[in-house]
Amino acid sequence: MSGTKRVSSETDNVTKKKKSQSPSSNLSDTENTDTTPSNVSIPSKKPLLPKDENIIVELKQEKGATPIGEEDMYYPMEESRQGLVIVNQRFNDENLFRGGAEKDRKYLIEMYEHLDVEYKVKNDLKENEMFDTIEDFSKNIKLPCSVIFVSISTHGKDNGGLMGIEGRSVSVGEIVKCFEKKELLGIPKIFIIQACKGNAKEERECEGDSTHSDSTIPTQYCTKRADVLIAYSTSEGCLSYRNTENGSWFIEVLKDCVTNGRYDSKHLVEILTICTNKIVNDYCDGNRTQTPSYYSTLMKFLKFEKRGKASKT
Repeated sequence: MSGTKRVSSETDNVTKKKKSQSPSSNLSDTENTDTTPSNVSIPSKKPLLPKDENIIVELKQEKGATPIGEEDMYYPMEESRQGLVIVNQRFNDENLFRGGAEKDRKYLIEMYEHLDVEYKVKNDLKENEMFDTIEDFSKNIKLPCSVIFVSISTHGKDNGGLMGIEGRSVSVGEIVKCFEKKELLGIPKIFIIQACKGNAKEERECEGDSTHSDSTIPTQYCTKRADVLIAYSTSEGCLSYRNTENGSWFIEVLKDCVTNGRYDSKHLVEILTICTNKIVNDYCDGNRTQTPSYYSTLMKFLKFEKRGKASKT
């Protein structure tokens, strides 16, 4: 690396290593967990489907049909692509102000526009407003639709909750459940979460030296919990870092990987893998870093091809 950029948090000096950057004294902070106890009671949201209901539908193929080929293992991308961005920057507690979060908003919009996603942007929402906004978005998806994006940048809690500006939180599980609808079956739903998942600080370690039939598919099935990918900015229990000038590490790198053209031939999981590699190797707080992670029930590969013109709705 030809230079380093100095940033800081409440407890540590953070160094973000990036090529072609000169040393700077600009300050930043980490994505802190909030001061509200994690055991605060949050009104439960009524799920849109009964917990024990497991919808199974048959797609395209019928018994005895031609086996699925490689080209059928990709989600079709011909229809509309729809997205939502929520960025919480200004909290009721002024100590929780998220400097640089405006860059997260900018990067997410750039990424959506590069991928031809029609999108809505919401800022500084309370916990109930976050849930209501997401639920309303899920109810108004314009069909047919090829892919759904929900991106949230906010403070995170130790229990995995995503914090509203008043200090209460909504869980990722509640958010995902909004999209467990029969009419959205088979549509990939991508959740991008920029938030802490705890207070632990990860340290990098050197790897050292290391070494490392045809079938017939008569019917293809789908369940209400399939076709979901949740991309987290960090790993369970760990901090997630943000720069007051350049925004969150994860959002910045993900945007770069999606929009720079070098990885246009890659599907989404490959891009997330590249993103993790770049953050662990190129971004650090001394010897500490963060490891993005994801949860996936995608049943096919998701690769984006240019189509139409994206718009803000």
